[in-house]
Amino acid sequence: YGKEILELEYLPFPNLAEIFLFRKIEANRWENIVNSLFDIYSKFYLNNKSKKILLNSSHLYSEKLTKRVNTLNSIIDNFNSTLLKKIINDGIKVNNNFIPSLNNTYIKIEKKLIEIEKERPLYFGHGDLCFNNILIEPISGNIKLIDPKADYINNKIGYMDPFYDLAKLNHSFGCFYDSIVNNMFSISYDIHQYEFKIFKPLNYDIANFYFKNIFLDKLIDKELLRILTSNLFLSMIPLHKDDEEKMCALLIIGISLFYDIELNNFILEE
Repeated sequence: YGKEILELEYLPFPNLAEIFLFRKIEANRWENIVNSLFDIYSKFYLNNKSKKILLNSSHLYSEKLTKRVNTLNSIIDNFNSTLLKKIINDGIKVNNNFIPSLNNTYIKIEKKLIEIEKERPLYFGHGDLCFNNILIEPISGNIKLIDPKADYINNKIGYMDPFYDLAKLNHSFGCFYDSIVNNMFSISYDIHQYEFKIFKPLNYDIANFYFKNIFLDKLIDKELLRILTSNLFLSMIPLHKDDEEKMCALLIIGISLFYDIELNNFILEE
């Protein structure tokens, strides 16, 4: 009988989230890391010689968001957090900015997404380029990717919109996703509004300098990136239903991005 052999590789390397949050490294190393990520991204999406698929990509954007918002609304009665329910249904004032409700914002962002997703070029790619899935070999700086997404489209596995992975990188580089999922934030109530503070990663400024110059300035319109990154935050809320405060933080960031509220308002300087 034929036998199939599965070989696993042990990778004893830190992920990029650990480095970004906790290990202060020199600017030239960040330049090398971001350039290496750009090389990988280019092999997937910019210099890929495999045939692309032109396809409506609602499965990545509006359909996914609708399913997740519907899931959230179906379980909202199970939550104890008054703040969470306010953000979903009414909106709140936080750090001197009014944050509209998720339910109102969802209607507006869905319209934007439907226009964006009409016909997107899909390539064989990763599909979840967040920092937790990017491992760095500390000495050489070599990068290993783990946990690729494997959407099944047109009898092909692993085809992805380049903008989706770019937004994934952006929500880690520029939008404090890793600070939030590592509980490095605080939310408190002061008189008539909420105060939201996020720990600013040690490498935030220098890493984002290179990310902007090497990736963003070349590849995507600023407003489009903001909408797609907002969608990522809003569509992941039910995935964190075990931590209601974390859901609140993700919602505040996602809604703020959609309305172009400056995220620097939320930074707790190191």
